[in-house]
Amino acid sequence: MKDRKKLILMIFGVVLGIILIGTATYAWFKWRSSESINFNVTIDNSSGLTITFVGGNNITGTIGPTLTKEEGVIKNFSAYTNGLNVPMNIWLKLNTLPSELKDSTFKWELHKDGVLLTSGSFSTSDITTRTNNNTTDYYLAMADTVGSTTVNYTLYLWIDGNLPNNGNMASKNIDFDLYGTVTS
Repeated sequence: MKDRKKLILMIFGVVLGIILIGTATYAWFKWRSSESINFNVTIDNSSGLTITFVGGNNITGTIGPTLTKEEGVIKNFSAYTNGLNVPMNIWLKLNTLPSELKDSTFKWELHKDGVLLTSGSFSTSDITTRTNNNTTDYYLAMADTVGSTTVNYTLYLWIDGNLPNNGNMASKNIDFDLYGTVTS
């Protein structure tokens, strides 16, 4: 009887341990996932501009050549105001961009409500930059008007595998922050 009680307690303990480990692992992966987290940033209180980044405003990962932009890195975000129409600039803060990726085959496209707004590459001759607190910020779109109706944006980042590119570009890590500013 005593051994049976120990066996039941041991089985209960093992099952409880598995459940605890499983839920802790799930919670950790859910916390680490950026797919379902919305992150709101109010840019300017007077304009009421709010940008919602799906999964936060940070873009990190390892990038390699792909045949289509849809196979690369995709970042969705939306913007709206408290009723005023305000011009918004969209920027990428480059925390990490290896020199091998500063090439015309590392491309980006910014879509507004499913329509191409602007595009370019990370070639140093193809992008407008500014230095902001010792970081380089790439300019994606200028003075795009945002009002009280939510505007949805999609940013695509990819190495165009349809073009010849430097073999050293593959498996490079990127770390960017996406943000907007209000222009007067």
